Amino acid sequence: MEDIQVGFHHRWNFPGCCGAIDGKHVVIQAPPNCGSEYYNYKGTNSLVLLAVVDHDYCFKYVDIGSYGRNSTVVFSKLSHCIQCWKMGHYCQKVDS
Repeated sequence: MEDIQVGFHHRWNFPGCCGAIDGKHVVIQAPPNCGSEYYNYKGTNSLVLLAVVDHDYCFKYVDIGSYGRNSTVVFSKLSHCIQCWKMGHYCQKVDS
């Protein structure tokens, strides 16, 4: 992770940064009999896509497919991965 922080500092003048995070609700047609699992705060049905990239736009973490109503669950998965990165390990899949 230290090389990513150095990269952000030198390339983007952003010291101490260990990744850029972005997320998106991808609108879908809800599957039959799913209830409100996919219904989000925007009033549509969606899946949540979340990604973290390093200073060279290389993907370090991607989560695709969390239910639209559970967008905060994605961030709890990400917090697990941040703890792994701090210890120098790559993130393993975390079930919600």
